[in-house]
Amino acid sequence: IVLSQIGFSAAYTVFTATNLKVFFENILKWDEDTLSVGFYIWLQALIFIPLALTRYIAKLSGTALIADLFILLGLVYVYYYAAHYVLINGIASSTMVCFNKSSWSLFIGTAIFTFEGIGLLIPIQESMKNPHHFQGSLSGVMIIVTIIFISCGLLCYAAFGSHVETVVLLNFPQDTYYTALVQLFYALAILLSTPLQLFPAIRILEQWAFPSSLSGKHNPRVKWLKNYFRTFVVLGTITVAWVGANDLDKFVSLVG
Repeated sequence: IVLSQIGFSAAYTVFTATNLKVFFENILKWDEDTLSVGFYIWLQALIFIPLALTRYIAKLSGTALIADLFILLGLVYVYYYAAHYVLINGIASSTMVCFNKSSWSLFIGTAIFTFEGIGLLIPIQESMKNPHHFQGSLSGVMIIVTIIFISCGLLCYAAFGSHVETVVLLNFPQDTYYTALVQLFYALAILLSTPLQLFPAIRILEQWAFPSSLSGKHNPRVKWLKNYFRTFVVLGTITVAWVGANDLDKFVSLVG
């Protein structure tokens, strides 16, 4: 769980950095070399560190809901533009491959990665007011999410074929404010939800590093030692993201 959640968080950090970089380049007309992806990766520490100090996962529900709203708005635009592109230009059948022998394993890893919420199931159920409703909620969510993954992937591949980018928004027109706004929405959504992904890893590592008898509720020294430890975990995750930033697709598949 620790390795997977840190890997998920690192991959999402790179995704956010990529979208932020493209957004500012398109809006402010910056040159590609003005600020590197690495800069945007480390910049996210300003958000991650304060949120990582949260002790109760329920307190992250507000940022998670905002992130979900941004993702929903982004999905609507992705579906709309990809469908419109197919209607105007037809299916990119000439560049589509039914089975890619050279990178099929990349697909397997990425497909597994898409269900990265697995590590959050136990802490989410623990925080629920009515935990007995969890099974029904989980089944419904899994069905809906799987349909979205498959339909969105098929639609975008039908539109762009083998020219589809790792971050599909890079296939969209970069000179429109709609694309720029969606890139910002997705960047903010992942930015706000990444601390939630990191929560289980931080909690487990903290239990390993500090005896159960040590509590920070009545001991400020212990509390700040744990805060420093959580900050160290965040910085370690960002370092992993920085190392894997140049090959996001391979990095995602490896984590999966």
